[in-house]
Amino acid sequence: MEDNTGFSQINIWEDLIGKLETGKAYKLTNLTIKNYAGNINLGTTLETTFTETDLDLEQKKGAQLLVELNNEQELNVKKFKFVDKVNVFFTCQIKTCNIKMPYSAECVSPKCQFCGTTQKVKFSKKGMSARLCTEVDGKDIWLTAFTETMEQMMVKSGLTDTAKSDKIADGLLTLENLTLLIDRRSKFILKLIQ
Repeated sequence: MEDNTGFSQINIWEDLIGKLETGKAYKLTNLTIKNYAGNINLGTTLETTFTETDLDLEQKKGAQLLVELNNEQELNVKKFKFVDKVNVFFTCQIKTCNIKMPYSAECVSPKCQFCGTTQKVKFSKKGMSARLCTEVDGKDIWLTAFTETMEQMMVKSGLTDTAKSDKIADGLLTLENLTLLIDRRSKFILKLIQ
């Protein structure tokens, strides 16, 4: 998104993306600002509202920005040196909450510590994340993997979805000769190619 003061990347969630039209200008309110791994991210929430405006910039940089933002890169990883912050969690299913809840394989009804709602495991979404360090051109690079990529790497290392954090960390360290698609800017692993 951009205005007269500059431009920024914004993540648009839920059904808001279907309501905004290409080529129109909007005023958005109630955005979130998060700093993750040194990158500032703007995002929408359930409370985000929008109104159409008549803002018209003389020189729009949006199309150029999209080209510049294409930061995808294939990365060949011989091995991971370190694994840090392995996190396995449930996500609260209350849409206005959506907070991470502690995961336990024995738990049948996790309770959200934020909103207090108790939920059945079969309706809860399980998520995972981890930070992994590899060496590229003699320098340590830290990458972040999320649920889908974590599941792919767990299968490749012979782990099941019931593995605990310490076993997941051990399994990730056994992986060798991977080809990953990463976002150069955020260092997020987008997918496991091979």
